[in-house]
Amino acid sequence: MGDTAGPAPPPLWRRILRGVLRAPLVVLVTLYFLFEDLVVALVRPVERALAELALFERLGRFLRALGPYQTLAFFAVPYLAFEGPKLYALYLIATGHGRFGTILLVVSHVASIVVVERLFHVTRDKLLTIRPIAIVHGWGVRLRDWAFGIVRATRAWSLAVAFALGAKAAWAKARRDIAAVALRFGRWLRRAGRL
Repeated sequence: MGDTAGPAPPPLWRRILRGVLRAPLVVLVTLYFLFEDLVVALVRPVERALAELALFERLGRFLRALGPYQTLAFFAVPYLAFEGPKLYALYLIATGHGRFGTILLVVSHVASIVVVERLFHVTRDKLLTIRPIAIVHGWGVRLRDWAFGIVRATRAWSLAVAFALGAKAAWAKARRDIAAVALRFGRWLRRAGRL
């Protein structure tokens, strides 16, 4: 009968090399997710306010009336407009203009998140009816989930989540405490006849 023990584990040097090479990837992916979540959290109130404007309501109706390929053409213009500056920013960083390149990269990425993500959210169902777009989107989602799975499996992620939950709880408690102090102070002022 055959051996059912399975394949031998990789040699120690390969496991160490894999861990060393994975560390920068985990750090970069973590920073990217945190940056994107921060930008989305900061921009969400602005998006909500803009969505209520008549201009954006009309734009939404216009986009919903388009066919899938017209929607793709409409989506491609801002996407390409924001990808060009990102590539140029990477070129600037690579050629020694780090400060300007980084600023351009951050600004173009934030603008891309604001415009392109919102546009994709509005037109997603229609765009995914185009088979190549659906395939590439599926690959991107699987790649993101794989990278996020690696990051979530690290001890650093567990510590970051614990820290974030603790900070959120502390902020909520501080807000409640400040509100309680303000309420007591207001009552004291009313009793003192100063309000």
